[in-house]
Amino acid sequence: MTTEDAFDSAADGAASPAHPMEAGAERPRARGFSSRTFGALRHRGYAVLLAGTFVSQSGNWLHSAAIGILVATRTENPFLVSLVGLFQFFPSLILGLVGGVIADRFDRVRVIRMMQLVELVLTGFLALMFFLDRGSLPVIYAVTFGMGLATALVGPAWFAFYPRLVPVEDVPSAVSLNAIQFNLARIFGPALGGFMVATVGPALAIGLNSLSFLALVIPLYVMRFPVVQEKSAEGGFRAIVDGFRYVGAHRWLQVLLVTVVVQAVFAAQVITLMPALGRIDHGFDESQIGFMLAAFGVGGLVGALAASNLVHLVSRRTLIPALISAIGACLVLVSTQTGFRAILVSLAVTGVFYIGAMSSMNALVQLGVEDSVRGRVMAMWFTIFVGVFPLAAIVWGEVARRTSTAFTLLVGGVVCIAYGMVLAWVGRRAATADLS
Repeated sequence: MTTEDAFDSAADGAASPAHPMEAGAERPRARGFSSRTFGALRHRGYAVLLAGTFVSQSGNWLHSAAIGILVATRTENPFLVSLVGLFQFFPSLILGLVGGVIADRFDRVRVIRMMQLVELVLTGFLALMFFLDRGSLPVIYAVTFGMGLATALVGPAWFAFYPRLVPVEDVPSAVSLNAIQFNLARIFGPALGGFMVATVGPALAIGLNSLSFLALVIPLYVMRFPVVQEKSAEGGFRAIVDGFRYVGAHRWLQVLLVTVVVQAVFAAQVITLMPALGRIDHGFDESQIGFMLAAFGVGGLVGALAASNLVHLVSRRTLIPALISAIGACLVLVSTQTGFRAILVSLAVTGVFYIGAMSSMNALVQLGVEDSVRGRVMAMWFTIFVGVFPLAAIVWGEVARRTSTAFTLLVGGVVCIAYGMVLAWVGRRAATADLS
């Protein structure tokens, strides 16, 4: 199989023959921008969950901004800031694949329901600790780790569940709209988090996040979702091995997952170390750091809007190298800025390509895998991105402590550009070989 096949064929193996992205299959009818972007909203179950997820995600971003700001201002140490990301996301590296098996073997709605309740209780406990003036670093880290465990188990189930609420032609729209709400929440949540920490204190900020989980938990309990789940008959280690075999038989999945690794290791630090960049490198206050996080979200909103259309209009061989190279160029841009407004603009542009790449690759994976292994494949995606980047953030945090956060962004940007150029070069060679 050529590299052209790896990027542009829908599946070099056993994806569903009815899938519109598979080579030789009948493609869906031409659709306009509005239909490609917002078509998933026609389906009531998806629309209700999308609204609830937005409220919950806004609370999560409020929480993340509040904790990041608190640790950055209390310690003035980028390494301790990066530890928040480690405790939050490292459990996904350990349990992400287990979460994938659970997502394929058990009812995904029940799994999501249970883990959301766990996170509600944990955030409520942390709010109480701050109210009692006992919100120390160990308490923050312990609660963050507990939330990370819940996220590791619920993430694959959620990723595998929500695209099944819509027909296949609306899957890119569903993925894109989920990214849109995620980035709207990224705009609203951090700005509110920075404001609340500076004015009313962390207890109310974290408490508001705890209540926000109800916006998702209540619909999951009171609504019925007519989703036919193709449950796996296998469990345990064998199920995990079969998931790896599935990816091993589909080279296009391998290419995408490697690209996710590159983005997680060399680009995701722009998010985890953003409070350190603002506070330690540039001396910004809490509200300014909140606006930095929000600016990234504004750009991400634009990238998410574009993603559902890019998947339809641009080949993988062109799209993926272009997006990862653009992310790298944006990281270099952020690293060279000093003024507050210039940093906001550069972070917004970074958000366009960063979230555009995430959403596009997510949609490509969702479109190309069978439902019986969807949870395990998305668990690999989830484990790579959510589990690997906090480990990288620890390394980058130490490098930033010894140099600067801007320097770490510069290095990561250069690597992303180089990787994108290699992918583009290999893709061009494959295309030339096909024509010869």
